[in-house]
Amino acid sequence: MKNNKTLEDGINGLGVGAVNTNSNEFKALQRIINKKASELTKKQIQENKLLSLRFQRQTDLEH
Repeated sequence: MKNNKTLEDGINGLGVGAVNTNSNEFKALQRIINKKASELTKKQIQENKLLSLRFQRQTDLEH
């Protein structure tokens, strides 16, 4: 069963991605992101993980 949610702005989620992950543009973007990610220091990676965890917990508390 799909878990469709209505967001506050009124858009219904379809449960499918709207991005063509096989497109050349997506693959180019993915390469750029991977390159930038590989240049991060260990401290930056740790800060990003902690920030991600904070956002996840915040979302959990709001729902």
